[in-house]
Amino acid sequence: MSSAPAPLHHDRARRITVNRTTDEGDPHVMDVPVGEVRVATARSIGAQGLPGPADFVALPDEAGALVVEFVARLQTRLTEDGADALDGVDIGGLADRMIALVPMRQLSEWDRLVGPFYDTTALSAWKHLSRQRLSVLRQAGRLLGLRTSDGAIVHPSFQFDDRGGLLPHLAEVQAILAPEMDDAWTRALWLNTPLDLWGGRTAAQMLRSTAEDVTAVLEMAQHDTAIRSR
Repeated sequence: MSSAPAPLHHDRARRITVNRTTDEGDPHVMDVPVGEVRVATARSIGAQGLPGPADFVALPDEAGALVVEFVARLQTRLTEDGADALDGVDIGGLADRMIALVPMRQLSEWDRLVGPFYDTTALSAWKHLSRQRLSVLRQAGRLLGLRTSDGAIVHPSFQFDDRGGLLPHLAEVQAILAPEMDDAWTRALWLNTPLDLWGGRTAAQMLRSTAEDVTAVLEMAQHDTAIRSR
């Protein structure tokens, strides 16, 4: 099962070393600051070869940092497995799967509160699970899916760890909350709201911690449900 990208480490060097060749064919290595990482637009590269300077689009710092992090990890992998590690790999298909791992934003207040999100297509590609299997996981309470106003289902990224593992004990919590909190968006907010009582942690973060923290979340869910039922 493929893993989601780990959080970016901002203490890493914010530069990328790129191998290029000169017009004469000589090798040349250059350092590019993250803020200057650029990509060529797809339509600018055709039969004539490389694009011109005006055909490049600058990446935002976050995307540039992602490029740096990916290149660093790819270099490590190639060092370990050999320069031919990518022989026979469907590069386009691999790129599509990598893009699917980037959670989408809804550009709304909900995005700030419980997002970003994976849609069903992206989550299926990442987890190598069919839509039917994802539906089964949602029905079992092990996966939290939120229906948007246009009928699509999105999945908050906070319920996955950096390896794509599902949030432990989620089904138990949802079983307690659902009778009095039938709206999945409300349950998502409940799970992702930091509480001073827990040192600024969220219920989702607590569920990944100690057995005592898990018990505290379950007790809080029972308490909140009891209040709502009055």
